[in-house]
Amino acid sequence: STSFIHYGQSIFEGLKAHRGQNGEILLFRPMANFARLNKSAERMSMAQLPEWTFTEGLKEIINLDKSWIPTGEESALYIRPFMFGTEAFLGVKASTSYRFMIILSPVGAYYSKPVKVLCQVELALQKLLEIMRLPFILQKKGWKKDTIN
Repeated sequence: STSFIHYGQSIFEGLKAHRGQNGEILLFRPMANFARLNKSAERMSMAQLPEWTFTEGLKEIINLDKSWIPTGEESALYIRPFMFGTEAFLGVKASTSYRFMIILSPVGAYYSKPVKVLCQVELALQKLLEIMRLPFILQKKGWKKDTIN
């Protein structure tokens, strides 16, 4: 029995590695993903991940598996850093031990054709909160990611 199985004490991020025109490896805002991972950890009463662990782990796994980074325009190497509680217990409390891991997978285009979407999230959220009689407080998009997202 562990906290991530019974109480959802796990968090994740997702980013992609691409090849540049000269073959260099490009990541889009990895430190923003690190900051959001720790924001998610805080929200889930989990330990903060040290920056060094995140950045060095990311560098190491990308260096080991750089041959998996596709060269196609619509493809990338998906990077999934995640952390979960590992303490063996059955009870309502935050875990005292955690495991951080990173997995990779080559990916193609998410959709086979371009998708056009009109999304009015703020209005829909405001209406829902009005129905529930709660104050409307706008949160930034993607402010946390956990398994009960």
